Amino acid sequence: MGNELVVLLQSQEASLQPNFVLMAVSAIPSIILGIAVLATLVLAVTDRGLSGWARVGWAVLIIAVPVIGAAIYLALRGRERIPRRARAGTAPKN
Repeated sequence: MGNELVVLLQSQEASLQPNFVLMAVSAIPSIILGIAVLATLVLAVTDRGLSGWARVGWAVLIIAVPVIGAAIYLALRGRERIPRRARAGTAPKN
């Protein structure tokens, strides 16, 4: 009985070894989402069409609930942040 328990524990210990490739691949969506939320936070804070308190409010919302706050900001204010030329599909002349 003692040997069986040792063999069972050794087999479970071997299966608990970290798989670094899987860890790296699973971290990629979190990194992408973090960058998107950070970009939305920068958009909200630098929005000249908002008062100072409105900027603070958006920043607090995006920091408190990142994905939901960023989605709400982009749904309500995102279109205003896109330049008119980009919305019309014309490239600016240099």
